[in-house]
Amino acid sequence: MFEEIFDSFDIFNSIRSDLDSGLTVWLNGCVPSQLEHLICETGSGFKHKLIIACDEVKAFKLLGNYTAFDKAALYYPAKDPLFHEADIQGSFTDEQRLEAAKRLYNGERLSVVTTKEAFLDRLRSFKEIKKESIEIKPGDIVDTEVLAAKLTALGYEREDRADAHGEFAVRGNIVDVFPYAENVPSRIDLWGDEVES
Repeated sequence: MFEEIFDSFDIFNSIRSDLDSGLTVWLNGCVPSQLEHLICETGSGFKHKLIIACDEVKAFKLLGNYTAFDKAALYYPAKDPLFHEADIQGSFTDEQRLEAAKRLYNGERLSVVTTKEAFLDRLRSFKEIKKESIEIKPGDIVDTEVLAAKLTALGYEREDRADAHGEFAVRGNIVDVFPYAENVPSRIDLWGDEVES
């Protein structure tokens, strides 16, 4: 019903046509109560949307209202250099950022709500990420020390147990890795140097 109302306006159809052609469109003067609806409708049909708010407070407000129209929306925070290494907040920020990157990398439909500070962060390209990815499947031959060196080079920490994101553990024929962008660790079970599971 709401879509039909938007479609009846020539200006809306002109905006959609420009977006479909790959042009950048700047909109202002929208009634605040209709902002999220307008964003959703102008972006319908696009697999990925990037919505940049001027600050974190406005980004959270926008995301809260926008998810009523688009359940595939999430918040992408800026790194806070002051607290990044100091507390759990830094880890939570990394998890939010990695979740967005993972979903985009996997080609999922996604609307990212962020701030101008987060937008200006330089991120590595998916081509670079793919080049550094480690893929292991049953039947592969794996040298655990070579794997440990690769994981360490990617920023993982070797521990007795992989209990937190970014940790890995080697215990005999078992290697546990807790990827940054996953909710649970992965286990590699070896028979000698061959991956069993």
